Amino acid sequence: GNRVIASDGVNWFTIATNESILACYETNAAQSIADNTVTIINFEDTLKDLYGVVTIGASWKFTCPSVGDYSVNALVTLGNITSIGAAEQVFLYIYKNGSAVARVFYTASASAAAEYSWSISDILTNCIATDYIDIRFQQISGGALSLQASATGNRVSIRRI
Repeated sequence: GNRVIASDGVNWFTIATNESILACYETNAAQSIADNTVTIINFEDTLKDLYGVVTIGASWKFTCPSVGDYSVNALVTLGNITSIGAAEQVFLYIYKNGSAVARVFYTASASAAAEYSWSISDILTNCIATDYIDIRFQQISGGALSLQASATGNRVSIRRI
C-alpha cells in the first residue's frame, strides 16, 4: 500500500509515502576551498537527519532513501576575505549523482572587502532510492579561500516534498 522499502546504502527500512524525509546540516569549520577546484562542502554538524541518510566528510552527500521529489536549499559564505578582485568568479552548485543540476554564478564587478554569501534552491524531481545529492563550491581568485567559520552562514536542508 502506502509504504515503501528504502535503503540508505547500509540499512533497509520502511517509510510511509506521506512520511517526512528531512536532513538539515551546517558547518562552522572554515573549510578551505582551493583556487579553481570544484569542492564538495562538508556540512559536518547535524541539526536533523531523520533517517541517517547523510554521509559527512570530504564526500558529503545526502542519499535519497525513497522515491520522490526533493527540495534542496543551501547557503554558503566565504569569510575572512580581504578582497575579491574585479572579474574573479564564484560558482555554487547542486549535484545529483555526480553531475551538476543547478548553479549560481557570480563575477565581481570591482574589488571589495567583505564576507560574501550565496544561496541556491531547486527541486530535484523523480529521484529514486540511492540517488545522492551534494553541494559544491568553486572560486576563481588566484588562491585558496575559506568558508566563514560560522554555522549561520553555511547550511543545507534537503527534504522530500
